[in-house]
Amino acid sequence: MKKTIILIIAVVLVFLIVKQLQKQDTTTNQNEEVSTETTQEPNDTISETTTLEDGNYTVIESESELNWVGKMGTVKSHTGTFGIQSGDIILVDSSATGEVVIDMNDITSDSDGVNGHLKSDDFFAVETYPTSTFMITGFDGMNLDGELTVKDQTHPISIPVSVTENEGMYALSGSFDFDRSQWDVRYGSTSFFDDLGDKAIDNIVPITFTLTLSKDSQE
Repeated sequence: MKKTIILIIAVVLVFLIVKQLQKQDTTTNQNEEVSTETTQEPNDTISETTTLEDGNYTVIESESELNWVGKMGTVKSHTGTFGIQSGDIILVDSSATGEVVIDMNDITSDSDGVNGHLKSDDFFAVETYPTSTFMITGFDGMNLDGELTVKDQTHPISIPVSVTENEGMYALSGSFDFDRSQWDVRYGSTSFFDDLGDKAIDNIVPITFTLTLSKDSQE
């Protein structure tokens, strides 16, 4: 008799445990479904555009960024930014003009010691050349064309770009390889010095940027 009672109690306990585990598994699956639906919800405030409409656009300096990466082979690297002083883009009948002015005194890096060196004559000689400029000569919605002037050296460049819009503000983003040797930035460059060994600094400096634009109202 006692064995029968014990057996019945054991069966009941097993049944209760199984039901509880099934309940927890169901709750977990429901939470996972809710989480998946939440992460897949689209953001309707930002939309991709193919180009900018005709008009006058002003660069919002405080909301824009211009980033660089400098490398010494595989030995070490530094990252930093250039300051944007001002800028504008004018689009009329598929033609583009404008200018972005770069504040070379506002160059920064991830090292205080590097900051001063970059401003010296070894690199950008900012006392002599306090600004650099990018004169815009064309924009087809996919490429921004212009002439980049650094240290009084001017060369044409074409930059692939993309445009996004968010609540009436536009972000023009792109990247390009800045070959510093073409703009007479000589320090540690094998284009100007021999026998640098592992002290050589790469000529190619990857640049990425985002220009935040405000469209001027038409009166």
